[in-house]
Amino acid sequence: LQRFSPLTVYKENLYCVCDVDGGYGIFEIMDSGYRHLTTFPKRLLSMTVANNRFYAVTESGAFYAYYLNNIQNEPFEATEPNNYKAVCAYDDDVYVVQDNSIRLYSTEDKAFTDFEISVSSSSKHRLNGASNLLLANNKLFIADDGNDRISVYDTVNGTFETAITSTLPTPFLSSYGETLLVSSAQEAVLYSLSAKGYGDTLLQIPTEALDGNVIGAAC
Repeated sequence: LQRFSPLTVYKENLYCVCDVDGGYGIFEIMDSGYRHLTTFPKRLLSMTVANNRFYAVTESGAFYAYYLNNIQNEPFEATEPNNYKAVCAYDDDVYVVQDNSIRLYSTEDKAFTDFEISVSSSSKHRLNGASNLLLANNKLFIADDGNDRISVYDTVNGTFETAITSTLPTPFLSSYGETLLVSSAQEAVLYSLSAKGYGDTLLQIPTEALDGNVIGAAC
C-alpha cells in the first residue's frame, strides 16, 4: 500500500483510498492491521460513513451507497453519473452536493428527502457553483465558488448565518471548531469562527509556499 490518497474518513476505524490494480480501493485500517473492502473503477471525490453505511461519489458524478458489513458486494444504491460532487455525514443522514444544490439523503429510507438548498433558495443565500461541504459544530460550510464565499447553514435552527468571503476556487474545507481552513491547489487561508473576529483571516499561505501541489487539507 504505497499510494494512499488524502481521502479518509474516521468512524470507529479509519477508512482510506489507495490505488490498486488500476482502480481505487477502499481500505479499513484497524488496530490489528488493515483489510481491503472494495474497489471503484473511477477515482473517488468524496466519501463518508453514516449509520453503518458507506457513501461515496466518483469523478464521473455517480453516487454509491454500501452496507459496511457487506461492502465487498454490490452497492444497495448506485446512480448513473448525475453531477454528484461531495458527501458528508449528519447524524444518521448524509448531505450531498449535486449540481448547484445541497440535498439530504436518508440512510433509513435509502432515498433523498425533500430538503434542498439550491439556486432557487432566497436570493441572499442562493448557491452558485457549490463544490464541497463540511459539517462542524452543527454548522454546514458550503464552498459556494460562484459567489466567492463559504455559505454557512445552521443545521439545528435551519437558518443561514453570515457567509465568509473566499475567492479560492473549489476549495478543500477543514475545521476544528474555532477556525475554518479553506484551501485550493495553490493556496490556503485560515479563518476565525470565534464570536469575536468571525470571518477574519488568521493566516494566509501564498502560492509560492505551497508550490501548487495541495491535494487535501486538515486541521
